[in-house]
Amino acid sequence: MKISVPNQNHLIEDYSRLQSDLKKEIQPAELIRPGLNSHFDPRMMEIWVQFVGKNWQKLNPVPFNQEILKSPDPATFGLLLNQCELFVGPAKKKLYKAWTATALAGVGPNQPVRLYFIGLNSFAGKEMQKDRDLALSLFLKWGYLGREIAVHNTQKAIPAVLKKADRLTILKQLVAQKKRFGVGDYLERLEFECRLKITGRQAQRDLSSVSNLKKSGRTKDASYAKVTKAKKK
Repeated sequence: MKISVPNQNHLIEDYSRLQSDLKKEIQPAELIRPGLNSHFDPRMMEIWVQFVGKNWQKLNPVPFNQEILKSPDPATFGLLLNQCELFVGPAKKKLYKAWTATALAGVGPNQPVRLYFIGLNSFAGKEMQKDRDLALSLFLKWGYLGREIAVHNTQKAIPAVLKKADRLTILKQLVAQKKRFGVGDYLERLEFECRLKITGRQAQRDLSSVSNLKKSGRTKDASYAKVTKAKKK
């Protein structure tokens, strides 16, 4: 079903609601429009995820599920609620998963797979191609192509969001573009392409798992270069 393009007044209203302190109980229906508007506005995605990630315990998942199923694009909320988990502490992860299972009951991925963000990049341009080629498993799970993690200001490394296969896709592009690079280059590329931080140790493990990379130097200042096989005469 078609998602309506948001108007400016609705965006301002939704920004105000989601960025204010929650002094009264918010109704599940009030989260549907800003959630759908995240297709047109990455900042709205970030605000929505932060808001629900901090206030999910105040929301009844049963009426929320009913509103999600009535929406023109239920899979939107599967993606958004999966990202909300970044704000949930370890002690409440199990409870959040149970809450999410109720909120998303009956919701499946889009068919066929399509771009999550609408109208942000030039048609068939480089950024749109990256959304396709570097699509994260988090998006693909719900039938979307995208690489935008909705947590941009955190200093916390969150490697669980970006699966190893996703990270290695980005690493292979780096290997193809640079003759020699270090761990820092890989970390910068991940943050540039997906706005994602992972730990230096995780980055080193990724680099060590690529068979055609040769490591030179000590761990901290190590550099990596692609090993090319000699042509047979």
